[in-house]
Amino acid sequence: MSRPSPRLVPAPPRPGRPVVLRSPSARDRRRLAVALAVTVTVLAVLVVLDRRTGGDDPDVTAAATAAEPAAASDPPSSTDGAGPAGPAEPAPPAEGDDPYAEARAFVAQLPSWRLAQWERVARCESQHTWDIATGNGYYGGLQFALESWRGVGGSGRPDEAPWEEQVMRAELLHELQGWAAWPGCARSFGWID
Repeated sequence: MSRPSPRLVPAPPRPGRPVVLRSPSARDRRRLAVALAVTVTVLAVLVVLDRRTGGDDPDVTAAATAAEPAAASDPPSSTDGAGPAGPAEPAPPAEGDDPYAEARAFVAQLPSWRLAQWERVARCESQHTWDIATGNGYYGGLQFALESWRGVGGSGRPDEAPWEEQVMRAELLHELQGWAAWPGCARSFGWID
């Protein structure tokens, strides 16, 4: 009978020695994607429950408010006007729903070091101008080509989307192409050869 190998835990860095951060593995990225999908689904369910109960449950209201600030003030959904809809029926989107709520939730879960990387790329690509469209075929703060933007699920043009949507789509593009999607800046940062 073989014994499972022990998990190795890295030793804490010694004073005066730099900490080396490694890129997450494909397995870690898949785990993160699954965790994100579960989190977004749970938050969506909480928002729907809050709308259907009229915001009476303080725990659900607090969670929904944290996930989507406008959700707690929206009226409950109803299909026939006689009361909240049954649990088998999804709530229709309200008039004031934020079409970028998913992107805002996605960016909120990114670690600060990752956001700092995207800020650095945006500073290099567009001088941190998220709504830039110079006519060179690239758009937004991260200078997406329209084909790349649409290839990762973007609609419209990147310069018309908020920075959170651009970062979410950039994460998806990075999964496909790595930093090679931003060759000039990535090369100048030493992220690619």
